[in-house]
Order: sequence, then C-alpha cells, then structure tokens
Amino acid sequence: MPEWRIDRVTRLDSFPSLTSSAANRLDVFASAPSGLIHTHWVEGTSTAWPDNPETVPGTLSARPAAISPEEGRLDLLGLSADGSVYHVWRGASHGWLSESLGGWYIGHAPSVAHTTNGLEVLLWDRSGNGAVHVQTPLIAPLFPVEDAPPPAAPKHVPLPGKWGAPAVAVSPGTDKLHVFGVGVDRVLRHAERGADGKWTLKDLKGDCKVQRPAAVAWGKDRLFVAWMAFHGELMYSFRDATASWSPPQILFGGESQLEAPPALAAQGSVLRIVANTGTDPMNMKMVMRQTTDGANWSPKWEAVGGRYRSQPAVHWSGRDFNVLGLGTDWKLWRSYRQDPVPIS
Repeated sequence: MPEWRIDRVTRLDSFPSLTSSAANRLDVFASAPSGLIHTHWVEGTSTAWPDNPETVPGTLSARPAAISPEEGRLDLLGLSADGSVYHVWRGASHGWLSESLGGWYIGHAPSVAHTTNGLEVLLWDRSGNGAVHVQTPLIAPLFPVEDAPPPAAPKHVPLPGKWGAPAVAVSPGTDKLHVFGVGVDRVLRHAERGADGKWTLKDLKGDCKVQRPAAVAWGKDRLFVAWMAFHGELMYSFRDATASWSPPQILFGGESQLEAPPALAAQGSVLRIVANTGTDPMNMKMVMRQTTDGANWSPKWEAVGGRYRSQPAVHWSGRDFNVLGLGTDWKLWRSYRQDPVPIS
C-alpha cells in the first residue's frame, strides 16, 4: 500500500469545500484575507499548488457548497451578507458568472445535490421553527448564452418535520433526494423524496449532537450515514436495496471520542470513513477505515498522518484519496496517497 504524503495548500487558512471538475483533478475553495479563493491540484503530476490561486467574484460571506455537475463546470452556492442565496458558476468555455436567488437564511453552509431535476440546494430557514428548505430546479443553464431566456425561478420547498440543526442532502443521481439531519429531539432524521415528489420522514433512533451528519448515496440503492453521538461516539447506519435501515451502531467510542463530525467517500464497492479523534486540539489524530457492505469493516483504523485540529474533508477521485483539514498551525493541510478507485 502506498504511503501517505502530506502537504500544505498554498495561502489558504479556512476549512475547505471540495469537488472535482475533471478526471484526476481536485478543486478546493476556502476563505483567505482577499476573499473566497479557488485553487486546484492535478493528480499524478509534479505540479505544486498554484502560487497565485484565483479569487472568486461575488458576495459569498460563508463557506459555500461546491459541486461539479459535468466536466469543466463548477457551481458554488452560499449566502451573502444579507442572508440571501447566492450562486456563482463557471463553465468550460466562460469565466465566473453570478446571480442572487433571494431568500433569507441563517449563515450555515448549505448542502447541494445533483438530481435529474438539476441542482438542489438545502438551506436553513431563519423562521426559528427548525425549518429546512430545498431550492429546485436547476438554478442556471449549463451553458449560458446571450439572449437566452432566464432559467426557471427556483422554488422554496419546506421539508416535513422539525429539524434542530443544518442537514445534508444526497442523491443517487436520479430524481430521488435524501436529507439527513438532527430533529429538535436530537434524534437523527431521514427525509426521502420519491419519484412521485412526495416526502416520507423516518427517525433512525440514534441520538445525535446538534451537528450536520455525513451521508453518501453509495452504489445501487444503498445509503450510508455517520454522525457524532451525544457523548462523542462515532455512529453509523446503512440501507441496502431492501430499503431497510440497519440499527445504529458504534464504530468508534469508549475512552476516545470525536471532537468533530466525520467525512465519507465512496467509489465502486468501497466506502471509507475519516474522523478526527482525541480530545487534545493540539494532538488529534486523523484516521480512516473502510467497508464493502456497511457491516464488515477493515480490521483497524489507519492513521493518515499530519496534525489536524478540524473535522476532515475528503475526496476520492480516479487516482488519489485526499483528506484535507485545518492543521494545528491554522493552515489548510492535505494528506493524500495514490489509491485508485476500485472496480465494482
């Protein structure tokens, strides 16, 4: 197995948003004194991080959600200083464009999923009643052209139930949308929108800290969700093609505990979970474990190197497995190794 390599991402000093706009490419967005910065890494080359990463135009005031719905395309969705939703995007043949989508939301980073409806953005309402809203359909045409009609105005669709913290949206790439979050009773909650557009709501029974869980649509008809329990344990649950959820199980706990939510990445038949363990912020340990079915796990946790003090952000492309987070020097660091995507 190749060894882990460690580097520091040039001039960035905040928790990142990650996506990939091309094969073997890692796109990173993070805050810097000059504003929101975009930099990238082409895997398998000797090219270092660019010395002069670009500043993204617009008025995004908090870490945005980043997604690439097709090759060469980058979309960012976040909040402006007045709480309205702001969309910034770039295509393969044009520079950065932006638009305001209105609304009035709390300044948590949104979550975005790509469905057959387009880009669907999960936002936290300011109404104070624990409401989470979804914006749909596609917010901008894939290739904006002059004199083209404007895209359809986004709809603000409230989710059923009461929610106590920001949630995460995932999709298997169909018209289905899954939302995971914490209810006001601190129980993990799953909202599912079916092909008929109707929502169903289910409590997954696991107690949860008031933080956003990590979730992924994995393989065919499989879902996996992981979260921090109330006492810092790492818990998870998964659903297979039978649409039955496993009972919540503890993957990490006891004398050690999590100080931040975990991160997930899945490719082919393999799912990986990365977590930052330990209670000393100057001596935390970022670790990884993997499974092929949600029930049977690799024998032990594997340290990924580095000295991190934040939760992880992960990305698994065609070549490298990447773990990013804030280091003990408050700079953005990356642990990575050549780890080709397994074939299903």
